[in-house]
Order: sequence, then C-alpha cells, then structure tokens
Amino acid sequence: MSSMEFLSHLRALPEMWVLLATCVVMILDLYSRDEQRRVAFYGAQAIVGVAFLLTLYVVYESEGTRQIIFNGMYVSDVLGHLLKLVCYVATSAALVYSHQYLADRGLLRGEFVTLLLFSLLGMMVMISAASFLTLFVGLELMSLCLYALVALNRDSLTGAADALQVGDCFDRPEETDSITEIQHRPCSTAHDAEVIHNFTSPEGPDAPYPVISGFDDFVLENCVPVFESYVGRDWETDTDLNIGWLAPTLSGWTGDDHDRGFTCYVFRLDEGKLYGSVKNVGASPLVTQSP
Repeated sequence: MSSMEFLSHLRALPEMWVLLATCVVMILDLYSRDEQRRVAFYGAQAIVGVAFLLTLYVVYESEGTRQIIFNGMYVSDVLGHLLKLVCYVATSAALVYSHQYLADRGLLRGEFVTLLLFSLLGMMVMISAASFLTLFVGLELMSLCLYALVALNRDSLTGAADALQVGDCFDRPEETDSITEIQHRPCSTAHDAEVIHNFTSPEGPDAPYPVISGFDDFVLENCVPVFESYVGRDWETDTDLNIGWLAPTLSGWTGDDHDRGFTCYVFRLDEGKLYGSVKNVGASPLVTQSP
C-alpha cells in the first residue's frame, strides 16, 4: 500500500477510533467495581467527543471532496460527515439522559454503554456505505446491538397479574384501583406474598358489580378453607399470616370479557418479607430472614 493510499484510508479514522476505543472501554468495565459505571459512561462520552473532532478533522483535511476507498466499499463525502456528527450528538444525549433512568431501575451496566457505542459504529458504517455489502454489515452491527438492548432487563420477573398460579411468590403492588402487572419473585428469595388459590365467581354476565363488603364475604368464604389446608394453620387464630386477594375491576367485570377471576394470597401481618414457601408450614416458625 502506497503512502497516498494509506492517507486516503484515514478518512475512515472516526470508525477505526470508535471500534478500538469501545473495545478498550468494554474490557476496562469488566474490572470496574464502581456501581455508577463512571469509567464506562465517561469513557463513552470521551469516545463520542473524540470521534466528533476526528470527523471535523477529516472534513478539514479532505476539503470537502468526495472519495471512495476500500475497493469501492466506503464513501467519504460532506453529507456523510454531517450525518455522523448528528449521530454523535444523539448518542451523547442518550448517554446523559439514560444514566439516571438506568440507575433507578437497577439496569446500570457496562453492556448498555458498549452496545450503544457499537450501534453508533453500525450507523457510521451505514452512512459511509458505498456497496450493499457494507450497508448490510452496518445494518447488522446496529440492529444486533439494538436487539441486545431490548433484553437488557434480563432479570425482570414482571408478569401479568391475571397469570398468577398457585404457589407463585410475588411482591405486593401498591394499592391502586387497577393492577395489571405483578413483580414475581422466586420463593427462595425475599417476597411479600404467595398465591394459595385461584377461583372464578359463578355470577353471570349480567350480574352487577359487587359492593366491597360483598367481595370480602365472598372471597373469605372461598379463601379461608384453602388457607387452612395450604398453610396448615387456623386463619382466625394465626398471628403471623393474613389473606389478601386480587379481584376483577369494574371495567373487567362489566366489559366484554366478563372477568370473574379471583386470586387469594397470604402475606405477613406485619407486612414484612417472607423467605421460602408457606405451604404446609403448619406450626413451624416462618422464615423471615435470608437463610
């Protein structure tokens, strides 16, 4: 390769920089114990900033001329440089605005930063693609990172409230008029409640929505016997556990689906955490702390 060819290939310097620097940040993050991921996030901002400057340098050195390199697979022109600058700004803004959001939800991981930077690299390759092969490589690099980002919250056990089954453990949601999602928990870990019974009201589709007192009597009539057989304790005299339930909403009761499903669960009277299942616990003491 002649010196002129080497210098012409430097038009792809921003892509080379982002690729190399992202790999370095990814490795450094493996050894970082900082929960705030400062190395990854600040490193990513530095990578984007340097890429911004390198792109301006390429524009300056090339004097805005158009050139095709890498055997006709990569094109360097003013429009491409402009679009890359826009991508840098958007990526930097995404890093700034996502940091606190991810931290609040326990999703602050180095993978987010590296996937975002590799996705940026895919955009840059697509912008400068001069052939369908290069376009495909850039598209795949960008989209595969986005697929992985979709699954970033891989430890989430959130599920539909009406999908609870007997024996499922979960955290009780805040008191609201409508509950659609429940945070499931493995019964071996800390949780608020455990499902003991699912049943359906025999009321027909034209039956009026029950009043609160009617709900209470109906639910206790169905749940108390199950409590005693499932837990192995007498509900009226038990000083540790109580019965709660999830009932159909007004819109669900009177809607086209005619929801009549009820879910009974047990929880601690002092509203503390449970560890392990309460099935057949009988007279044994509850496990109220991590084993």
